[in-house]
Amino acid sequence: MEVVYVDAHNIQQLKGKQAPSVMALGYFDGVHLGHQQVIENAKQQAAEQQLSTAILSFFPHPKSVIQTGGAVHYLEPLEDRIEKLAQLGVDYYYVVKFDEAFSKIEAHDFIEGYVLALGAQHIVCGFDYHYGRKASGNHETLRAYTKQGIGVTIVEEAQKNGEKISSTIIRQCVESGNVAAVPKFLGNYYYTKYCTKRGVADYYMLPPVGRYKAQVEMACNAVVEAHIAVGENRELYFERGIQQKQPVKIVWLEKIHE
Repeated sequence: MEVVYVDAHNIQQLKGKQAPSVMALGYFDGVHLGHQQVIENAKQQAAEQQLSTAILSFFPHPKSVIQTGGAVHYLEPLEDRIEKLAQLGVDYYYVVKFDEAFSKIEAHDFIEGYVLALGAQHIVCGFDYHYGRKASGNHETLRAYTKQGIGVTIVEEAQKNGEKISSTIIRQCVESGNVAAVPKFLGNYYYTKYCTKRGVADYYMLPPVGRYKAQVEMACNAVVEAHIAVGENRELYFERGIQQKQPVKIVWLEKIHE
């Protein structure tokens, strides 16, 4: 998969030079089961039309720029998302820098100046996707581009047991300590990368204070079961005395209720 970082300075050089594609739009934090439906739809359309599969997303999260005090709890850093998208068979991942200037771009200018300029022949997005200044663009405004010969596919809401699958509900599960519920939305358990020297790596969440059953994946590929206590200041206490200078991957299985 080719990763292309896009901003206001290089978009002019990229215009018209990218492979024609079916392009999926969204933020894709966590690449959860709902996101995977959007991506699979894009891949199917691409195969039928003999086009590449592309994703266009943003970094940082738009809310961190638009909302006052808009701190965002990310599910994962960008490099993890890149790895997941590559595993899903995406050909191109366009990461657009979202800053204050970009937030003021009108909806039609975003589609014309970025999405179509980067080679989209067919656009795929979720039913609740919004874009452009003040989120003025939506799936209805996207459909207008079919008059220009651009295909548009809107993917309906993905649900699990009657609940909408979303990054928000996954964050809520982690924030509440209900980590055992995460797999039905994410597709697998939530994990955090951590090392004893630096603590929790950037762009990961932690469950709240309490004791948790977890799997710890070491740098040497060993996997051990552990009980981990989360402290008030994001410190972690490994009850089995695991001390690793190299980062470890902590897979949160369930909260221990005492």
